[in-house]
Amino acid sequence: MKRQTTLTISCGRVLKAKAQTAIFTQVQSNDEDDKESIASFNYISNSVEENIAQTYHITLIEDGEVEEEDAEDAPTELEEGEVNKLIEVGFIRDVKYPMWISSIIPVRKKNGQIRVCVDFRDLNSACSKDDFPLPIAELMIDATTGHEALSFMDGSSGYNQIRMAPADEELTAFRTPNGIYCYKVMPFGLKNADATYQRAMQRIFDDMLHKNVECYVDDLVVKSKKRENHFHDLRKVFECLRRYQLKMNPSKCAFGVTSGKFLGFIVR
Repeated sequence: MKRQTTLTISCGRVLKAKAQTAIFTQVQSNDEDDKESIASFNYISNSVEENIAQTYHITLIEDGEVEEEDAEDAPTELEEGEVNKLIEVGFIRDVKYPMWISSIIPVRKKNGQIRVCVDFRDLNSACSKDDFPLPIAELMIDATTGHEALSFMDGSSGYNQIRMAPADEELTAFRTPNGIYCYKVMPFGLKNADATYQRAMQRIFDDMLHKNVECYVDDLVVKSKKRENHFHDLRKVFECLRRYQLKMNPSKCAFGVTSGKFLGFIVR
């Protein structure tokens, strides 16, 4: 049975009524398996690596020592709940005899809730660094100011939309009270996750970058000098998102506004 979800979308007055309706139609979908929708919370696509040859590879430093990390204390019920969610959406699988095992650690979010994360510090210390450059935030902010129309988007489960290279999945193994699992998708916390995601986004939006689009890892802004051109610019971005089956988080998106927060700065 498909799970139906009600989504809330923020749309500003920059866009005319017809354009707003078109955006709602393309973004607000209750069908999580709808490949034409750009909105979904738990969705994995094959298209990212199929179309731009982008998966996450782990390259261990030669003679790097394989270590089993000490287990951290985390509420068992919390672990089970998080693991069950990851299994349900297909992000992880069980594994036997992995060469590397990381531990789960509890992390308190700003809202006070506890999130269970995997501690990849030892694995990261044994991995080569991907030197693909990240954009300079200040330059991106300067390039975004002075536009009449802006739309801000945030990737849905951003890193998880890129798959792990199958041969490297088991290196992400982690221990839980109910067994050992590894990631089928790129998890948060890996050393080169930012570089991998940035490379993918720059390939996807290559012809639009620094013209109508700026992206920093999973944060995306669409900008238009004239507000009457903004819906056209958004449509081009939506076409790219559908082509690669990338998903945005509607609750963190704002379309057709004159100002907003980007990389911690207010731009207008």
